[in-house]
Amino acid sequence: MTTNGQSDVCTFAGRMLANDTASVQIRLSPVQRAKLLWCERPGADKESILRSAMMIDPGGSNAGWVDRYGGSGLGGNGGSGRAGIVGNWYIKGIGATPLIGATTLKDHASGNAYLEEAIRETIFAEVLAMEAPWGAIKTSAIVDVCEDRIWPPDPNSHNWVAKDRCVLLFRELFVRPAHFQRAIHFTGKPELVGAPDARRRSQNLEFMVAALGESPFAESIRSIWARWAEQCAYLYAWRLSQGPLSTSNLSFDGRLLDFGATSSVPDWRASVVCQGSPENGYELQQLIQFALSFFEELSFEDGLPIRLSEDDVAAIIQECSERYYLTIGIEVLRLAGFRRATIYRLLSDASGVRRLSLASERLIRSNQRQFSLEISLSDYLSVWNFMKFWSDDIPTQYREFRAIGDELRTFVSSEPIAERMKTRCLSRPELSREHLRLRIHSILSQLDLSRPAAASGITHLIQSEVVRARRDSFLEPEHGFLRGFAIRGSEWFVLFEQIDGQIYAVKELPHSRRQVGHDTNQADRLAWNDNGTIDGLEAEYINMI
Repeated sequence: MTTNGQSDVCTFAGRMLANDTASVQIRLSPVQRAKLLWCERPGADKESILRSAMMIDPGGSNAGWVDRYGGSGLGGNGGSGRAGIVGNWYIKGIGATPLIGATTLKDHASGNAYLEEAIRETIFAEVLAMEAPWGAIKTSAIVDVCEDRIWPPDPNSHNWVAKDRCVLLFRELFVRPAHFQRAIHFTGKPELVGAPDARRRSQNLEFMVAALGESPFAESIRSIWARWAEQCAYLYAWRLSQGPLSTSNLSFDGRLLDFGATSSVPDWRASVVCQGSPENGYELQQLIQFALSFFEELSFEDGLPIRLSEDDVAAIIQECSERYYLTIGIEVLRLAGFRRATIYRLLSDASGVRRLSLASERLIRSNQRQFSLEISLSDYLSVWNFMKFWSDDIPTQYREFRAIGDELRTFVSSEPIAERMKTRCLSRPELSREHLRLRIHSILSQLDLSRPAAASGITHLIQSEVVRARRDSFLEPEHGFLRGFAIRGSEWFVLFEQIDGQIYAVKELPHSRRQVGHDTNQADRLAWNDNGTIDGLEAEYINMI
């Protein structure tokens, strides 16, 4: 799906979803004591955000929509259980929606969003929006509704805190692949299952065909799976896990969303990052099953506006596998210190592509034989065995990549390979899910949310955690290596060190304007001073790796 910007995406999604077939209408009332705790863009219309801060109220005078969708990972829900469309915003935490199923666990049926999880989700979204191949949907704002959720002691609950602050999490509107799937497991309103659910899916498909054209929409349907495969491969290589995959946790243009189960992992073992999640490293198998289910579901009904043959589906699955293993291979070599431009030399012919993909397949199989059912912070302190990549006692599973690396190294004898590898391969214990939850709760316990300074405290928490967690950039100077990141206002900067020790800054463009693999020229380079200034202006948040 090609659009001209965020406003076009919002308009498109709103037109498709804001109606009685695609969604369920709800009544809303404004949050009387709403306070803005965090905003992605410093220049945003904050008053407009606060006017949109609403929650479900049967007697409310304002109308909104709760989008219906299907797919996996929903339990008995028929779509969004605590989020909905309010104007041009998609807001999480608006209250229990009509799409919560009768079998949904109590922990997931309150309808609330909580400050700790909103902060954690925002941190991951910010990091992945800049690092993942197809980006992520970022949090636009966090609004305090000035109410606490008190959790009574419950041995069957997944929550382990006594109190959570309720908030509203604002995002731009988006379309999910799950919007084109039936909600066959919905255990809620009988009038929304069966034929009405089929009409919803059919209408959504018809809207997309009318808006994009049948051929472009069919191509978008095909490309989303390959993009998702690349996202999964990148996360795996960089030791991150989104948690259980779901077609509802992905936008139609390939951006990732919903990071409640997301975590870093210390290595490439088959690790379980949270309860109910499959082992890390089996994402391709999950994705293929979802794709087969998606297209099989489309084939069951006549009269749908899009039809793909068995050969089409087989080609889509094949491309997913190819893109997954190729992306793994590229990122493993990048972790070893190479730039994309160098790796693309290997990929200039089919034999090089095949060689790299086979090395990736064998590496994944080797890693799947090593299990880790519980991750502790001590796991991050031990040296990752991949750091032996360039040593004489290289572990067996890396030797095929080492042979490729030895060949590539002849092209880049003057580049700082070892220095790049050292920074890229640093673990991220700060992004370990449970550790991050504990740290955020600890910081929030010392923050008085009733005071005006609370918003600056939340901003400081998010920005400092994000800049500390970054490890990668699309920028790859030929004779430099990553030294850190900095934030100034809404601008991101990457700090590089030259072989002669000089450090400079380069402005990092938003995902939509990236030139992946872009090398820096002299005009791009901004003066960096050890006192934390970039071209003479102070950066608010800095992390030197």
